[in-house]
Amino acid sequence: MKMDKQVRDFIQKDTQNSMVVNFAINGMFAAVLNHKADAVAVDALAIAVDLTITCMLICVLSAFANLLSVKQSGITYTPEPGSRVRRLGGLLRHPVLFGVTLGVVASAVSSVLFASLFALLGVPALSFYVYVGFKSLFGGAVAGIATALELYAGVIQYEK
Repeated sequence: MKMDKQVRDFIQKDTQNSMVVNFAINGMFAAVLNHKADAVAVDALAIAVDLTITCMLICVLSAFANLLSVKQSGITYTPEPGSRVRRLGGLLRHPVLFGVTLGVVASAVSSVLFASLFALLGVPALSFYVYVGFKSLFGGAVAGIATALELYAGVIQYEK
């Protein structure tokens, strides 16, 4: 499956912008919310709650921004006939549903992954600056993946 250069450049540019912005915003939120703490707990419950809120906010808010971006750009992509990728077309027409679905999947995967990782390493808490760095990197990564998926689903021409 070969994608047009215009579509690829559009998705790549918006994804990079989203990653940088969310990297900064998540770091600032983590710093503001935990500014009085020397260390931040990373037990299973704390990680699950924190990453679920982060994933849901990023995925739902970026779905609305990406829907607007796709509409303003007017860029479309038509996959090859019979391609399973065509099923993605039209998903971004329902940004809340698509964002919540992505957020639930991302939070489930990341919560299990990081809770298990911190438990296996025996880390009960992260220092303030390490936690801010973790949240910055995590927010940037989630935003990049969500934006790429949402834009890709948005540019595919929907077939009824």
